Amino acid sequence: MVSFIAYYNLFQEAIKFDRLIQWIKSIKNVNSEQIEEIKKELFPGLHLILISLWTGLIQKLNDEEVFDLDYDKYYIRSFHYVELKIKEIPITCERTAFIIGLLNLGKKLRKAKNYHQLDEGIEQVRPFLNDLKNVIDSKATYSGVDKTNAIKILNIYTLFNDFHNLQRNLPPCLRNTLFNGDIAAEYMLKCYYGFFYTINYIWIQILDKNELIITSLDKLYLFSEFIKSALKSKKKLFLFLKSVEEFTNYRSKENKDFYKDNAKNILEGKKIINQFSTQISQQFKFQKISLYKYLRNLNKLPPFLKILEDSGHFKKVDDSKPSKKLDHFEKIKYSLKINKDEKDSHIDLFIDYIWQIFDNFYPIISQFIDEKNYQKLIPPLFPTEIVFLKTKQNKDAVKNYLVDYSVVSLPRKDQKKREFFDFLDLKFFWYELDVLESHRSFFNGFAACKSIILGEVYFRMLNKIKEKLYVKIFKHSGGKTGSITFAILVEGYGTVSSDFSGWLVFYNAANYGYPGFGPDLYKYILKILDENNEHVNYEQIPIDSSIFLEYLGDHQVERNIQEFNLTNQVIEENESLKNKIEQYNGIIFESLVYKWLINNNEYQYVKWNEKLRGNQIDLMVFYKDKNKIDIIECKMNLHLDTLKDIRQNILTKKRVTEKEFMLYEIESILVIFNFINEERKKYFESKQIKVIDNFKDIITKNRKFFGKNIFTDYFISV
Repeated sequence: MVSFIAYYNLFQEAIKFDRLIQWIKSIKNVNSEQIEEIKKELFPGLHLILISLWTGLIQKLNDEEVFDLDYDKYYIRSFHYVELKIKEIPITCERTAFIIGLLNLGKKLRKAKNYHQLDEGIEQVRPFLNDLKNVIDSKATYSGVDKTNAIKILNIYTLFNDFHNLQRNLPPCLRNTLFNGDIAAEYMLKCYYGFFYTINYIWIQILDKNELIITSLDKLYLFSEFIKSALKSKKKLFLFLKSVEEFTNYRSKENKDFYKDNAKNILEGKKIINQFSTQISQQFKFQKISLYKYLRNLNKLPPFLKILEDSGHFKKVDDSKPSKKLDHFEKIKYSLKINKDEKDSHIDLFIDYIWQIFDNFYPIISQFIDEKNYQKLIPPLFPTEIVFLKTKQNKDAVKNYLVDYSVVSLPRKDQKKREFFDFLDLKFFWYELDVLESHRSFFNGFAACKSIILGEVYFRMLNKIKEKLYVKIFKHSGGKTGSITFAILVEGYGTVSSDFSGWLVFYNAANYGYPGFGPDLYKYILKILDENNEHVNYEQIPIDSSIFLEYLGDHQVERNIQEFNLTNQVIEENESLKNKIEQYNGIIFESLVYKWLINNNEYQYVKWNEKLRGNQIDLMVFYKDKNKIDIIECKMNLHLDTLKDIRQNILTKKRVTEKEFMLYEIESILVIFNFINEERKKYFESKQIKVIDNFKDIITKNRKFFGKNIFTDYFISV
C-alpha cells in the first residue's frame, strides 16, 4: 500500500495557500480589506488540515513500512497496544526515531498562529518533502494504468475516504494516533470555514471541470457560507442545516432522484439558497412546523427520520408548537449563554452537523467513481495497489531525520523511586506480572524456569519461528551473596487487537557471588541462554531488591485462592460460551470479507464456506475474464502456536482446489483482521501464500460496511 503518496500530494496542494486565496478572490469578488478578513476566518481550518495531513503522512510512511528501518518490542507495544503520550514513548529503535524526528520537524507547523509562522513551518519540512519526492519519482511503479491517472485515482480515494467518510463523528484524517489528542469542540467551531474552503480547493486541483460539476464538489465551499449564515439566525438554524443535509442525501435508493434534483437546485448558488429558505419560511412557517412534518406531508421522509418514526420517537406532531427536535437545535446559536453541561452538548451537536454535511458527499463521490469505471482498474482489496514500491527503501534516504535513539538505561541511584518504576515498566514492556516466590521451593523456581525456557526455545526451533523469547535476569546485591530473579515473557494474543501476554517472574530463584548450588543454577541458565541466542533475547539488570519488591507488589496479578474456588465453576460454565463467541467472531469476519468481495466487478461470483473434498474453504473467488480462482482463508489473529497448522491447512486446500479445477490458476490468500509483523508475513509468503493483514483498517475506511449493521459496529468498537 502506498497511500502515503496521496498524503504527500494532498499536503503539497494544501501548502499553496496563496493560490487558495486567489481562487477565493475569483469566486467571491472581494476587495483587499475583505480578503484579509476572509484569510483570518480561513486560518484555523487550513491549519487543521495541514496538521492532519502532516501527521497522516508520517503515520502512512510508518504503517506502510516505506523505509527499511528496524524496530523493537518497545515500538510494537508503544504504537499498537499501549496508550502512551508521544513524549512518553521510549526512542529505542530507528522506526521510533523516524516518527519522533518527523513530528519534531513539524513542530513549527503545528504551533503556527498566523500565516507568517505557517510559512516558517512549511519551510522547515520542505527538505523532507523534496527527499520524499525523489523516492516517489525514482521508485514508484504503476500497474494497469498510466502514472497520471494512477496518481489521480489514488488522490481521489484518499481524499474522499479520509476526509468525507464520517466515522464516530470525525473524519479519519483527524483520528490518526499521531494527531496527539482530541480537538476541542469550541476550536472546531472556528475551523469549519477554512476546512470547507481548503478541501474544496484541493478537489479543484484533482478533478477536471466536468467532474467537479457532476459531483457538486465545485460548490462545497457554499456549505461554510450556509453554516455562517445560519449561525446568525436562531429561527433558521435547524431548517437551514437540515434542508442542506437531507437534500444532499443519497442513501435511500427510493428517494435518490428526489434528493439529487433538489441538491442540484440548492447547489446552483447562494441566491437560490436564499429563495429556498424564504420559501420554507413563508409556506411552512418553520418556527411552528418541523421539517419532519413538512417532509412527511410530501411522503418523502428521509431514512434517518423514518427510523425515528418507526421507533416511536415522533408520536404526535402539533402544528401549534415547535417540535422538541427543532427547539433543541435552535439552542445551538445561544449555547455560549447557557450552563456548561448544556453548552458542551449543543456545541457537540453542531459539530456533528458540520461533519454530516461533509459525510453526505461520500455517496456522491462513490457513485461518480463507479460511473467512471475506476473500480475496474483497482485490485480487489487495496485501491492503492495501482501504485506501489517493490521493496522497502534504503534508510539512507531519511537518516538525517532520525532523532538520537538508545537503549533504556538504568536510573542513577540518587533518582526518585518513580524513575525506577518507569524504568521497570519499560523493561517489562508494560505487561502484567505473575510473581512466583521461589526461595523456599525448587520446583516453582529454577526447575520451572529452566523447563519453560527450554520448551519455548524448542517450540521456536520446531516451527521455524524467528521471533525471540524475551528473558530478563535481575541481580539484587546485598548480604553475603546476591540473589537472582528470572522473568520470562509468555506470549498470548486474543482474537481482536488484544495482547494477553505477560511475565512469569521467578523471584529469588538463584544467587551469585560465592561457590555453591545457587550460583551453579544461575550459570546453568546463562549457558542455556547463550547456547540458544538465535532464539532468545536476554539481558541482565542490576537493581535494588527493596525497590524491585515494591514494584512487584504494585504490578503483579492478584491471586486469591478463595475467590478462585468460588468462581471456578462459573468459569467452566462460561468456557463453552466463550468458544462460541470466538466462533461467531470468525463467521462475522468472513461475512465482512465476503461483503467486500461481492462488490468487485472483476469477479464473476464468490462462494462462501465452500466444501471441497472434505476441506472447508472460507471463500472462493472466481474471476470474470480469466481462468483464475482465489481461495481465501480468514483469521482474526495469528497465534504463535498455530502458525504451522494454519500454513499447512492453506497449502492442503490449495492442492485440493488445483486437482478439482485443473485448468485454473489458483492463488492462496490469508486475510487477517489485525496487524501482524513482517516476520509472520514472510513465514506464509515463503510458501506463496499472499498475506493481507489489518483488514480492520479496510472496514473502518469503506462505507460498504457502515450503516445500521450491528456486526460491523461491534467489530469497529472493539
